[in-house]
Amino acid sequence: MLSSVIGVRYLVLQIIVFFPTARAAQFHAALARAAGCNCLDLHSRLSQSKRDQAAAAFGGNPTGVLFASDVIARGLDFPDVSLVVQVCALCLVKPGSQVLRGDFQAVA
Repeated sequence: MLSSVIGVRYLVLQIIVFFPTARAAQFHAALARAAGCNCLDLHSRLSQSKRDQAAAAFGGNPTGVLFASDVIARGLDFPDVSLVVQVCALCLVKPGSQVLRGDFQAVA
């Protein structure tokens, strides 16, 4: 759908999805892989060698999705990233398109 909007048949994207915790990044990466998405995760729950492998794999590939915690904000540079998504820890989605924020007041 996005390709039809911007007029490009094939998109070449590198996407980083930031999560507030390492556990959240690990969980969502596992969930995406279970759904068939070829993605990487990079967070503090990985050993340093696994972090290095994930960073090299993501940085050396023109496409990919990286689920990460703030551990990559400490000195890693990925110059070809197309999109960065920040997942908010205090946001919850409810049925009926209501979003609840940290103080749990409904926002339309």
